[in-house]
Amino acid sequence: MLSRNTVNEILRRIDLPVRSRKENMKVTRLVAGGLASLTLPLVMLAGVPAQANSSEASVSAGWLAGKVQPDGLLHTQWGADYGLSVDALVTLQTLGGQASTVAAISNGLAANPQAYISGEAFGDTGSTYAGATGKLTFALKSTGKNVTNVADINLVERLESVIVTEGANTGRGMDVSSWGDYSNGVGQSWVTRALVAVDSSLADEAVNYVLSKQCTDGGFPTDLNAATCASGHDTTAYTIVALQEAKAAGVIDGATLDTAISKAVTSLKNAQGADGSLGAGDGINSNTTGLAAWALRGAGETAAADKAVTWLRTVYAKPVGPLASQAGAIAFNKDAFDTATAAGAIPAEAADQWVRATAQAAIAWAGASDPIVPVEPEINVTAPGTVTAGEEFLIQASGYPEGEVVTIDLSMNGAAAGKSFAGFKFAVLGTVTANSAGTISHTATAPATPGNYTLSLISTSGVFTAPITVAAAGTGGNDGTGGTDAEGDDSTKDSTTSDLSRTDNDVTAGLIGAGVLAVLAGAFVAFVARRREV
Repeated sequence: MLSRNTVNEILRRIDLPVRSRKENMKVTRLVAGGLASLTLPLVMLAGVPAQANSSEASVSAGWLAGKVQPDGLLHTQWGADYGLSVDALVTLQTLGGQASTVAAISNGLAANPQAYISGEAFGDTGSTYAGATGKLTFALKSTGKNVTNVADINLVERLESVIVTEGANTGRGMDVSSWGDYSNGVGQSWVTRALVAVDSSLADEAVNYVLSKQCTDGGFPTDLNAATCASGHDTTAYTIVALQEAKAAGVIDGATLDTAISKAVTSLKNAQGADGSLGAGDGINSNTTGLAAWALRGAGETAAADKAVTWLRTVYAKPVGPLASQAGAIAFNKDAFDTATAAGAIPAEAADQWVRATAQAAIAWAGASDPIVPVEPEINVTAPGTVTAGEEFLIQASGYPEGEVVTIDLSMNGAAAGKSFAGFKFAVLGTVTANSAGTISHTATAPATPGNYTLSLISTSGVFTAPITVAAAGTGGNDGTGGTDAEGDDSTKDSTTSDLSRTDNDVTAGLIGAGVLAVLAGAFVAFVARRREV
């Protein structure tokens, strides 16, 4: 079995996300067995959002910034994690509002670049790791550092030294290491981005190498050595952005890049679930979904990006709720989120996973919009408080959207009425459609049976209720137009003009015709759904 330090070094070289202690044990076995199978990294994209960020952006950025240690780096159980720190830097830089934290991370990374781009400290003499070098060079360049002299290391020269310049792999960044080459598609995207950012003469070779690896489905592979091209969603998202940056820099022909980008975008959209999520080898997760959301938005695919963001909100710790103390954090997947929600806190053993997921997924908030909260109309209803059995009375209401269908129901209260559901025995008085002014008017006939009833106006705008008393004929009930009450009654009961009280749970269905049942049920479900979104 290899030592913990050696395992950690290999993980750093290939930038493998270490998500939990259990997964670390699995990785240790894989390394000891020759790395026959690996879950490859997910890191962040940089860029400027085309529009204001969603409200979650500042909350997630604040939570993530709070995880940065005094040395300017993020730490896991394995110690300082340079790859994770770059992820956090790029995400915070993209979301904005955390300039001092971004500067602190940049300084922390620049203090000892050799610890990330080489395995010298672990006996890998003379080594340079392509993906890590590209990732660090890009990140430090984006913060204004002089990448030709970072702690006396010329990162541009080190990066260019690992680029193949002849043969089938021309343009590929490959590790120089006594342990062999573990370069991959994600690392190549960072290599390409860095070479483009520093205006290297090898940038075009790197771009052309990436293009040569595009799979038939439009995606890009993580395993660059496989005989059969298999798209990786993470790698595809990274590569979309790398190619967009290459196009902006004029590295090669723009039309060629546009074609490749279009195919890659289609690949991601085809892989997206109906709920907006995407996954990798370890299932549906926030890392892959967040990265895809950002890449898709940058490519102008707003609808697909918004779907991905909608799913991310299902694993996001909101400022109100069981995880309010961890507001802004993003779980790796639904299981992790549900476990933390049930406990009311992020379990200690899952802390690293939540940090890594947030550092990588939160970039999806950039350029996203907040959920649309429906504006509930103010419905004003006029109806008498008391009516006479068997006589007509007038029901009026205003404030509805034009064309909205409103079902008017009058139901006797209580068990004695032979209630069918939730305390009501339904009796539909009529169905009306709001006119261009948003008003409805309906003349109804009061029931023959005296008693206490509930008037309900039901539509997609909601369910509004008010009590109505049906008086026996000859007792002085309302004449249907707001007349007099029975002698001795309080005069305020003659006719009421007010906002009827709203009920979310008391009215759903009853003993009514099938067609009206559909209207009632549909309206109620739509109303409750909107209320819960708020």
